[in-house]
Amino acid sequence: MSAIARVPGLLLDPVANRLAQFMSANQVTSLRSFIIMPVVLTALMLDLPWPITMALYVVCWALDNVDGRVAQIERNHGKERDEPFGAFYDAFCDKLKVFLFILVVALHYFFQTDSWSNWATGTYLLLLSVFVTELALAGIRVRDYRFVRQRAAGSRDLRSMWAGKVKMALQAIGLGGFIVACGDIHHWAITFAFVVLVLSWPFGAISLWHKLKQAR
Repeated sequence: MSAIARVPGLLLDPVANRLAQFMSANQVTSLRSFIIMPVVLTALMLDLPWPITMALYVVCWALDNVDGRVAQIERNHGKERDEPFGAFYDAFCDKLKVFLFILVVALHYFFQTDSWSNWATGTYLLLLSVFVTELALAGIRVRDYRFVRQRAAGSRDLRSMWAGKVKMALQAIGLGGFIVACGDIHHWAITFAFVVLVLSWPFGAISLWHKLKQAR
């Protein structure tokens, strides 16, 4: 394993080890989704300095990795876990996080955009396409979870595949560009966000195809 590949573990393992002492993996997921993310969205709507909002945003997405590490610690210590629900809950909260962020960003930029251009229209259409794709994946997640509960656990893999993880990473980076832009639709960070979100599209399509194929 390269030194670069070890960096996330070196940074996040101590946090996961500490949180695992008094929180479950699902509680960490709830913390990032229903406490920290609303704070990020509020900071964005209030136009707080972007470094503050970005710092909160990074913490929120970092905890997305930490909850999986806490789950692994629980397994290593033999703690009883509802694995199907944990896998579903983590993935579904990821979708919810993207939904809320896109909704707040769209409203925030809509009220701050005085004049519409092809660029602004294209950016909104891209956000809409990401929203619809994630909505479709969320629906499939719910369907798969119900399938597993009604039949044998493990009959469908509820975990995110590699394409889904790459998609979420690119979405996290791309959506962060809207924080840096501070409401200016013509800011360079919007161009950056646009390019990164476009790059996330093929991985979203692969993830969707994989989930649909698994259901056959």
